[in-house]
Parts: sequence; C-alpha cells; structure tokens
Amino acid sequence: MEERIKAQVKDSDPAEVKELILDNVRETSIVGLTDKFSSLATLSVIHVGLTSLDGLPALPSLTKVWVYRCTGVPEYGRVCLNYLVTR
Repeated sequence: MEERIKAQVKDSDPAEVKELILDNVRETSIVGLTDKFSSLATLSVIHVGLTSLDGLPALPSLTKVWVYRCTGVPEYGRVCLNYLVTR
C-alpha cells in the first residue's frame, strides 16, 4: 500500500492530494496513509482485504471511502458508514 501511495503522489505535496485509489493492494489494515493527506476527499480501497480501519488517520476532508469485499470483520460496512456519516 505504501508503494501505491508513493506512486500516486509522486512529487506532489501530500496535503494537496484529493484522491487515492488503492484498489487491489493486499493489506489487512491501512498502511502508509498519514494525517499529512489533509485535503484527501476520496479514498478507494476496493478488494484490498482490510480487516480493520487500524491505521486510518483523522482526515478532515475525507467524504468518500469506497470499500468492497473486506474480510474478517462482519460489521465492517457499518463501521465505514458510521465513519462517513460522522465526517
């Protein structure tokens, strides 16, 4: 996941990144995403294999999280929905 983030950000300032597409990266938790991504509005983690939201920092601009087929946590969808609703 960290490598995919680096590849998408390239030489940009993380504070200017508005969208990260981390689909199909195999991780069980969020890795490499920091609070420096303060303008991040959309995060896609489809088919990643997440089992928790561990590692997801507070991102004040985050309004959309795309998740599909998370494993190991049956209530994961509700957790994501609650995360989005409280933003």
